[in-house]
Amino acid sequence: MLASHDHCRHLQQLHDKLCHPGITRLYHFVRSKNLPYSIQEVRQVVTDCRTCAEMKPRFYQPETATLIKATQPFERLNIDFKGPLPGHQNQRYMFVVVDEYSRFPFAFPCADVSAASAKKCLVELFSLFGVPSYVHSDRGSAFASDEFRRFLLSKGIACSRTTPYNPQGNAQAERYTGIVWKTILLALKSQGFPTEQWPAVLPDALHAVRSLLCTSTC
Repeated sequence: MLASHDHCRHLQQLHDKLCHPGITRLYHFVRSKNLPYSIQEVRQVVTDCRTCAEMKPRFYQPETATLIKATQPFERLNIDFKGPLPGHQNQRYMFVVVDEYSRFPFAFPCADVSAASAKKCLVELFSLFGVPSYVHSDRGSAFASDEFRRFLLSKGIACSRTTPYNPQGNAQAERYTGIVWKTILLALKSQGFPTEQWPAVLPDALHAVRSLLCTSTC
């Protein structure tokens, strides 16, 4: 039996509030909160969602499975920049950090892709969670700079970078950068905001990504 109009509308509102997760992640959230929705109702709401239809590709090929190198949370962080993005001059880029073990993401608006911007974001992160053992990145000029390397070494952090011609070596950071940005775009569309206001919905997007099921850790 199909859900009643009000019952379905409440599930649609939850789907919207969580920045439009897919069927698996939404149903996992519903079950974890003991909410009275069936898998059929979840599938109906996600399938009928116009925003999802417009913003998400119809087919998705999962990333090639790789072994988790980290053995505990916050042991190894993967980092990446995204941009330039629409927005104010000091918020044209997004710096993304992913804990390799737990897949827990962090993201920060920043002005550019310099070593100074990366350091500023990491200092803020380290002040809350402490320092990791390793930081891994691609071979971008900011991450390859002596300034950034000296910063990490001063904190007792080992640094590693992808090998030449092998960008897949930082696939986790790149994948989560895409996930966070897609979630931001969905939140912007749901709330009727222009893309330039992406920093305003960044906390909601991060909350949605963090609170929903990550199938690669199951």
